[in-house]
Amino acid sequence: MRTFSAPRGGRSQRRGLAVLLMVGLLISSLGSAALADTLYDESFDQDPFPEWPPLDSEGEQIPDPGPAPWEPNWIDIRTADKDNTTGAAGYFGGGLDITLPAGTQRGVGARYRFLLEEDPEQVYFRYMLRFDDWFSTVDGKLPGLAGLYGSSARGCIPSTPTNQGWSARILYKASGYNGTSTDQTQIGYYVYHVNQPGNCGENMLWGPGLIDHGRWTCIEGRVQLNDLGQANGILEGWLDGELAIQRTNLEFRRADEDNVRVREFWLNLFYGGVVSAATDLGITIDQLLISDSNRLGCVDPFEDDNGSVHEPALTELRNRDIYLGCAELESCISDGLARYAMAVLLDRALDLPGTSEDFFTDDEGHWAEQAINRLAAAGITLGCEDGLFCVDDTISRAQFAAMLDRAFEFPATTEDAFDDDNGHWAEDVLNALAGAGVMAGCEARTACPGDTLTRGQAATLILRALDWADAN
Repeated sequence: MRTFSAPRGGRSQRRGLAVLLMVGLLISSLGSAALADTLYDESFDQDPFPEWPPLDSEGEQIPDPGPAPWEPNWIDIRTADKDNTTGAAGYFGGGLDITLPAGTQRGVGARYRFLLEEDPEQVYFRYMLRFDDWFSTVDGKLPGLAGLYGSSARGCIPSTPTNQGWSARILYKASGYNGTSTDQTQIGYYVYHVNQPGNCGENMLWGPGLIDHGRWTCIEGRVQLNDLGQANGILEGWLDGELAIQRTNLEFRRADEDNVRVREFWLNLFYGGVVSAATDLGITIDQLLISDSNRLGCVDPFEDDNGSVHEPALTELRNRDIYLGCAELESCISDGLARYAMAVLLDRALDLPGTSEDFFTDDEGHWAEQAINRLAAAGITLGCEDGLFCVDDTISRAQFAAMLDRAFEFPATTEDAFDDDNGHWAEDVLNALAGAGVMAGCEARTACPGDTLTRGQAATLILRALDWADAN
């Protein structure tokens, strides 16, 4: 029987322990989104499709366990949906890891039906998505909204007056589409609507709509059905909070189809067309929220950095699984950065190779020991003195600049960027970081080389260094 608490191997498993340090309540992180009329709120901390009926400790079925927890709202749950979904480290706490196995087309396809007295004509959704192990040779589908009433709006069966329906799932394009890097995937909407060209759904690409693999991305969508007899239906999508698509001329239903509404959220991972996946494909989703009243916005990972100049960097590094915070919803933005924390951050940012060599004696048994050794093996850290790393000491701005310079090898410059580092051992390093646009100083022409580096400052410097590396 599946074990929901055991994540699939790969990126989500390697980082699972660290993610648990920042388990938090979704609703406390949403701000204005908490005011929405919620149709569904799923943080995936529990298995949405457990084996049923459950078994006792001896493997025997528990008598009369009651209805399955996914009944009656979840429909069209198949064996593949249960076999291909498992627990993983999510954005907060647990997430839902979905595998689309090689030789198959369906990773998951269950639908959450709202079962309201009257289904809404407008629905917003939001979820966090991460492509884990991913290379697809064809286009396919990801979760989105639908109004299914028969066999139409899927499988290249268009809506007809006697077979009504619509759907607007998220679309993923084949890896390398239009020259895209294989570490990125272009997304859009795959839409079945009344006036679609051809039998299959229409591709409506998001622009910008590129998702970096291995990074948490915030996906938001909205469907507003058209007024009866008019082509004024609205379809919108946001990527990391930025509007990526807006269509205001769609016809999801005909003039006499008042019964057609927004009926369900389609939890979908499907390999499109008639071919099957050549290799296992994997995604992780988390923090699904659905409302019929207003846009939901992205999850705010930290509450103590709001308004800070370092907030964008802290959020971005959280999305990349590099900076996970110090406690639930806290970044400890103003705290000094300890040397062990520095090692962990740079190790995650650089994805350093493993090593069997043990460089220091004062980190034995420390949870960051392996990260420290990897940094030493790469020549990024030399320790604080012979055989010692000084694990719990805080790091200065000059020391961190030296670490970054060894890691990224910024070009030397003859420009003197700061006045307070003249003759300092790190002067050349600080100038190199300034020349690369990584370090701006603490004030005008001031590097503050001896000051303790804060966590917020470290996040900003790491993100700038990564952006510099991507551009060069």
